Amino acid sequence: MVRVEDGALAEIRNTLRDLLRAYTPPSGSLPSGSVILTGSVSHLARVGVARYAEDLARHIAALETDFGSAVSVVPYVPVMPAAVHAPALIADMFDLDCWICAGGLGGGGLWSRYGTSGGRNLT
Repeated sequence: MVRVEDGALAEIRNTLRDLLRAYTPPSGSLPSGSVILTGSVSHLARVGVARYAEDLARHIAALETDFGSAVSVVPYVPVMPAAVHAPALIADMFDLDCWICAGGLGGGGLWSRYGTSGGRNLT
C-alpha cells in the first residue's frame, strides 16, 4: 500500500514508478495477475468530477503502459468515513462510481476484465 499525502494522480504514478522501477519493462515485470488500485480523493476535490474522470482515464492508461499487460489497474473510489463533512466531495465520488459502473473509462473494455459487482454486470 502506498499513500501520497494530498497526492495528485501524476504524483501517485511517479511514486509507483519509482518504488517499482525494477518491476517495469524492460527491466522486469510484476507477477502476472497483479492488481494496482489507484485513485486520489485529493485530486478529485481539487479539480471536480468531470476533470477527474478524464485525468483518471489517462492515469490508468499510463500505468497499464508502465507496468505491462500482466497487471490490472483498477480505479479506487474510497469509502469516506462518516466524520467527513464534505457533501459535495461525497456526491462527486458517488457520481464517479456510477459513471465507472455504467461503462466509463472506455466503455466495457476496462470493466470486461472484472466481471460483475453487486450483482450488476459492469460491461
